[in-house]
Amino acid sequence: MSNSRLDRNIVVLGGVGVGKSSVIARFTKGEYSEKYVPTVSGFHSKKITVDKKEYNLSISDTTGQDESSLLDSSHIGSTDVFLIAFSVNNRRSYMIAQVVREKILEQAGVDSVGMILVGNKCDLKDERQVSTKEVQELAAKFGCPYVETSSREGTNVEELFDVATRVANKSRGGSSDEEDETSLLDSTYVGSMDVYVIAFSVNYRRSFEIAQVIRDKILEQTGVDSVGIVLVGNKSDLKDERQVSTKEAQELATKFGCPYVETSAREGINIEELFIRSVCVANKSRGGSGNDVEGDDATDKSMCFIM
Repeated sequence: MSNSRLDRNIVVLGGVGVGKSSVIARFTKGEYSEKYVPTVSGFHSKKITVDKKEYNLSISDTTGQDESSLLDSSHIGSTDVFLIAFSVNNRRSYMIAQVVREKILEQAGVDSVGMILVGNKCDLKDERQVSTKEVQELAAKFGCPYVETSSREGTNVEELFDVATRVANKSRGGSSDEEDETSLLDSTYVGSMDVYVIAFSVNYRRSFEIAQVIRDKILEQTGVDSVGIVLVGNKSDLKDERQVSTKEAQELATKFGCPYVETSAREGINIEELFIRSVCVANKSRGGSGNDVEGDDATDKSMCFIM
């Protein structure tokens, strides 16, 4: 790991009361307060490691915006990524988030900027006014990631700033998160692997989307139509935080022609079953039946790459 840290500038925008400051406090200090205090623009920083590189994140908090608010011109041009936040239990804040994006593009005079849509307060399930699917469709239209967070429970807060760092890298001409994931597939592995175990978190839809990109790029690099793959949905113990259903992942695995296994590293659910299944797939990749791991081939060495 390099001793030199890379600076990345992040600005957090959004309507009044959506929890911008709470998300920042949870990330930088590990703190959360139920007391609401109107934000006065502030500056925060934290050092993190993403993809084996060290970064110094400079995070600008902002006062709440509305449809008529003017954005601080000092942010335009110096920001690597904008986090545009709204509350999933407040539709008006969702509409304001879209206005904020338009104003950024207008002031910057460009068609696109590094940006992440952030749906905060995802723990308030019974109060939802904006569905996950609706925002995912908007994010796809904008060409940006969408992350749902809960500053109260800490859900996806660390993940948000990991994604933000990767988007910031892309804004500076580096690689996006999908490209970073693919860079982990060293060319020496191509052709020597019996099975690729491609994992995502069932409580984080973005990781599910990245898993699909990884599979496509494996096929692209290997130049074949199919390889031995096991799709793995980890963190299955987080039932109340699910963003990817078992059925959806199973349907994708069927499309890919591969097994799907749900695991929980925390509770040890299906871990042994995962690697038994991986050995079966590896056997099949080598021309075996893929039905079991017993018999004369049981001591053969199989190469497994976990992504």
